[in-house]
Amino acid sequence: MLIDPARLDPDLAAFLASQPEIRDLSLRGITACASDPFTLPPSALPHLETFRSIHVDPDTLGEVHTRLPKVSEWGLMEHLR
Repeated sequence: MLIDPARLDPDLAAFLASQPEIRDLSLRGITACASDPFTLPPSALPHLETFRSIHVDPDTLGEVHTRLPKVSEWGLMEHLR
């Protein structure tokens, strides 16, 4: 799924939260509004496996990054072999 809005808002967060089957998410040119920061509920994106971003602000990056599965350094090295 590719999302390319001019800015993040509660409508986008609600949409993403309502799509539990999203496994691959790309955000491009995303800037959260200072007056309305982009936040996802803890239950959002439960199956997210990959996340790509271009020109995404650090707060938004952190908000989505926390949904990715954690891979230990050893597990990552095994996966790359």
